[in-house]
Amino acid sequence: MCGNTLAGVIAFLVSQTGTALAAAPFEFDSPLGIVTKLYHDYSYEVVFDQNAPYSTVLDQPQSVLGTYFTSSLTTLILQDRQSAEAHAWGYCHIDFVPMWAGKDATGFLVHLEQTAKPDEVLVTLTVPGVPPGTAEKVDLLYTVTKTPRGWHIADIKAKTWDLVSILSNKLGH
Repeated sequence: MCGNTLAGVIAFLVSQTGTALAAAPFEFDSPLGIVTKLYHDYSYEVVFDQNAPYSTVLDQPQSVLGTYFTSSLTTLILQDRQSAEAHAWGYCHIDFVPMWAGKDATGFLVHLEQTAKPDEVLVTLTVPGVPPGTAEKVDLLYTVTKTPRGWHIADIKAKTWDLVSILSNKLGH
């Protein structure tokens, strides 16, 4: 009898502990969620070469841009695109894909994590190196904000640039 009671208590404690430690369901409408959604939806850029038949996120229509970015960042992207159409070289202020911190995303491993600040998400892009152990890493800090339409990306920052400043022409380019 005592063994059955002990087994019952252990089973109860395990079930309660398991419930308490179970991860909360993932939410796309969260700071980490919106950045994860961006990388999820454009992950094909990592596996296809530069000649992929798909467009980058910055080439998408306003309705798609508004899914990920704040209205002010969407406006800056669209203004830059209009300005680029006037230049023979095909770009105005930005000639790379910010979510990949460069022109080529092929081969990146992507790690996302919520920072201590609720409005920041850290993305670490890793290019596995040859020989092993020589991987290159790039950190991107996403600033997100809660809007009436949910969480949206307000800026992307790297060590040497930030997207809003580039698109606002605040860097003198």
